[in-house]
Amino acid sequence: MNMAQNWEAPFTGMSMGSVAGAFSGFAQVGTETTSVARWNSLMVWEGGTPPTFTLPVTFIALFDPFTEVSGAIAALSAMISPELKDASIGGRIPERVTLNIGRRINIIDVAIQDISFDLDAPRDSNGHFLKNTVNLQLTRSSIYNSSDIVRAFQ
Repeated sequence: MNMAQNWEAPFTGMSMGSVAGAFSGFAQVGTETTSVARWNSLMVWEGGTPPTFTLPVTFIALFDPFTEVSGAIAALSAMISPELKDASIGGRIPERVTLNIGRRINIIDVAIQDISFDLDAPRDSNGHFLKNTVNLQLTRSSIYNSSDIVRAFQ
């Protein structure tokens, strides 16, 4: 899981010297002091991005290649795809999913952003995959609060 927060330094480049312009530059050269203070480097939180997940899933056929591998890939591919009308509004957006990690942590309202799998993976005589690894890129629809994180790991 990848969680990122956006921190910016909005005061970089702002100082008393920047107000005085070229004169402060001359003063700095002559005195070897600066008008920049530590507050110029203060970071301000600008929000965060929802957590993202990279999830590789390997499917192996034990009895039925269509159901166990090809059908599973088809189901995931259907989940990432919308169902749009030909010429009118009212189509269906791609489905959201819930990740159940170890039957202990449930991450709800997750969008599948990207799916990839090997088209050259081994196949049976009917053309169904015998084994294939699907790589999923997933993103939660909103950011977590710190209290959400603590509850998820209890």
